[in-house]
Amino acid sequence: MNYCNLIVKIIKPPVERYFENNIPVVEILVKFSPVKKDKGVDVLNLRVWGNLGHDVMKYYKINDYVIIEGFLSPKKNPSDKHPQISIRKVYPCVLNNSKVNETVYYQK
Repeated sequence: MNYCNLIVKIIKPPVERYFENNIPVVEILVKFSPVKKDKGVDVLNLRVWGNLGHDVMKYYKINDYVIIEGFLSPKKNPSDKHPQISIRKVYPCVLNNSKVNETVYYQK
């Protein structure tokens, strides 16, 4: 398994599912910026287990950026479109889109 840290953007709403033992898992489709353009996949399927999954459902929505830590799982089926990452930790990533008033800095 490969451990990874990424900053990702949520592109589809989180979906909560349960296994036969009532174990909750939240699946999220996210996009990240790859190091090399047009090389590989830039969309991932995240799996978040247990209470952390409930927090993700509660606090995050489409177009939010988050920092994730987790394990990359190899594709088991050739039909899988996106690689999967099992998430260990999720951190909010705040991007400030407001512009700085540049005229303040250039005034004498």
